[in-house]
Amino acid sequence: MKIKLLLDVHITPKVAVALKRRFPALDVKSIHETDWAALPDEVLLEFLDAENRVLVTRDSTPTANDSGKPTRAASSTG
Repeated sequence: MKIKLLLDVHITPKVAVALKRRFPALDVKSIHETDWAALPDEVLLEFLDAENRVLVTRDSTPTANDSGKPTRAASSTG
């Protein structure tokens, strides 16, 4: 399976450009290239699931998992 990434609003689109340049086969796009930036997290996660895409974010805002209990969203390191 090919890894597909979406860089969240907290990550500059320049990172997507640099990753594409360094790893041409990597499927990476910035949320700034889409109409998804204003979507609620729950809706965005549904879009990502449908595309089998991983969200890369620096947002540390708690979000709810399927159980309804708060959890931390996965975040990039660095």
